[in-house]
Amino acid sequence: MFKSDLARKGVRMHMHVGKVAALIASISLMTLGASDSAEASAAVRGRGSSFCEGPMLRDYEAGLRVLPAPSPLPRTGKLPFGPSALSVSELGNDHSRLLFTGGQAAFQMTNSSQSVALTLNWVVQIAVVRVGPDGSAGAPVISTHQVGSIPAGGYVRLSSPRIAKAGPYRVDFFVSTQSDTPLGNYSEYLRVVPSKLDVRLGVDVKSINPGSVLSFRLENLGTQEIRSGLEYVIEKKVSGTWHEAAFGATKFLQSLSLVAAGQAGRCQRLQIPKSAEDGRYRVRKVVTPLTGSRRELQIAAPFTIQ
Repeated sequence: MFKSDLARKGVRMHMHVGKVAALIASISLMTLGASDSAEASAAVRGRGSSFCEGPMLRDYEAGLRVLPAPSPLPRTGKLPFGPSALSVSELGNDHSRLLFTGGQAAFQMTNSSQSVALTLNWVVQIAVVRVGPDGSAGAPVISTHQVGSIPAGGYVRLSSPRIAKAGPYRVDFFVSTQSDTPLGNYSEYLRVVPSKLDVRLGVDVKSINPGSVLSFRLENLGTQEIRSGLEYVIEKKVSGTWHEAAFGATKFLQSLSLVAAGQAGRCQRLQIPKSAEDGRYRVRKVVTPLTGSRRELQIAAPFTIQ
């Protein structure tokens, strides 16, 4: 996912829509094969023996994978036509091709030399193209950046226009000289989605016997990435109020894990003591969304021991 809000002060913006539009029109696209709503609504796995199998709950990127292979920037960040000290990278989330509505695709051009400035005199154009369900490409929206030089040890950040509507898009990154000689063009797909927080704690069974093992996991059905530790607390309901149970507390584990949009966290398992009393219980955890308010949330899943 690209970073949502990046701007470069002092960068002059010019539009060469005709040439870039012609390049975009020459790129052949296959059909998505599914509507926007269908792509973001894969069925949640059932409980039972399959509960801990497979992390995917809701595949927000399914429609992107049926498109022709894109031409992404080199993994090394090194452009074949650029100086050796120059690297180019996308900014944002490495785990996802999701971008929140109103966000921008963003890139960083970095000069790794600590002593020599890079003189480029390039024109960099970032085009955003909406891809329809039938595989057709809409009109591009383009930002144009004049990249003259990058100081020693410095960088330049470039961003696309803001993308207001949800749906699948292609982002094209064109580089040319000041005289319009093409140097290179790269592309990648992304899906623009509303920012949605929908995280739950799932258990493999609702009722369990003393001495059995309870499996539970985080289930992130929203579009925001979630962070959580391994800590959890088991509570029992007594006279209408939740109280910490005499077993199961793991408050001081420091390991943290990330749960991407539409995915489940790894299963954790709790051995229910044979001496556990019958009653209504719940497992409770703390999670933190990595965007938005970033405030800690308490989530819980009930179960019964009998």
